[in-house]
Amino acid sequence: MRIDLSRNGGSGWETIVANTGNDGNEDWGVSGPVTAQARVRVVSLEETSISGTSDANFTIFDMPVTITSPNGGEAWTAGNTYTITWSVSGGTSLLGYFWLRYSLDGGQTWPDSGNIGTAAAGDRSYRWSIPSGISSSQCRIMVRALDADGCIIDEDISNANLTISPALTGRVRGIDVLHLQGSIGWNSVHAANYEFAFVKATDGTGFTDDKLKDNMRKGQNAGLLMGPYHFAYPQYNNAEEEALLFIAIAGDYLTEGYLRPVLDIEDDPSNDSYPCQLGQTALSNWIHEFMDTVKHETGVEPILHVNSDYANNYLDASVARYGLWIAHRTYDAEATPNTGIWDNCTFWQYSDQGSVPGIAGNVDLDLFDGDRSRLNDFIIRAN
Repeated sequence: MRIDLSRNGGSGWETIVANTGNDGNEDWGVSGPVTAQARVRVVSLEETSISGTSDANFTIFDMPVTITSPNGGEAWTAGNTYTITWSVSGGTSLLGYFWLRYSLDGGQTWPDSGNIGTAAAGDRSYRWSIPSGISSSQCRIMVRALDADGCIIDEDISNANLTISPALTGRVRGIDVLHLQGSIGWNSVHAANYEFAFVKATDGTGFTDDKLKDNMRKGQNAGLLMGPYHFAYPQYNNAEEEALLFIAIAGDYLTEGYLRPVLDIEDDPSNDSYPCQLGQTALSNWIHEFMDTVKHETGVEPILHVNSDYANNYLDASVARYGLWIAHRTYDAEATPNTGIWDNCTFWQYSDQGSVPGIAGNVDLDLFDGDRSRLNDFIIRAN
């Protein structure tokens, strides 16, 4: 059998399937140009005078669906809720609804169990509460557009894998942010079950993050525990001077009700800053001087934030007395972070590619090693 297509109501024909079996059906990948006068004809190859033509015109139209989020690389966690978004171009008059699905093997299979849900024709987003039993590093999302009768119009699949980690038990989720995140919808962040945030306050001896006050106020009002951090440049500045700047700018947040503050020691290639070049002893002494200054002036001892490389290679054992917020980006919340000279960590930054409602673009994801009642022990108290 041969299958022909007419785009002008049957006046002219083009072959779309040159040879197919006589089994009563054939899949056809529809292509343009668009028309409202399409008809299909099936012709016998053995006797071309035997044919059948569709009784009435149907429409071929262009309405591509494009997933805009997730784009791949995101680190999501089962048990949480995330937003899937898409766009539609072209005419939408025949659009009936959208059907969303997920694959756990990079899009190779789309089992019936991978049903996410349906969205109305006018919707361009869907809030997916990921079931607690899902876990995969090869998750992809499909958004399919259908007409009112359930016929497929178009579909799109997210263009790279995202990771869904198992649901967390006994640990508290958080984020860390700075001015680069722009304006943050803190109510949305809290609604997505994030309970704490560290916010950049200062760096070096001359920079103040212009989003500090806005982030601290709105985050706290939304119900998160908030704490400020200072990004250090030990190669270039005196520790006491940096500590005093931090206190002067973030002093309002080194008081009762806020999380203990943080000293952030890490490389900054854009400013040719590599604290490790000071050597273990000098860098460790710099950290002690900063910590001692903040504690002497405020009564509060900061937590130390370093990555696994620094925790293993560039600090001496004396620094391990401070609480540790480790940066070890495994992108897997169930992995075990490498804490170097520390026996364990208090906070863990496990991803810099998080997708969090209320924040445009990627954001750092953190975990507290304990439940909310233990996290409360890190809140600054009076006296």
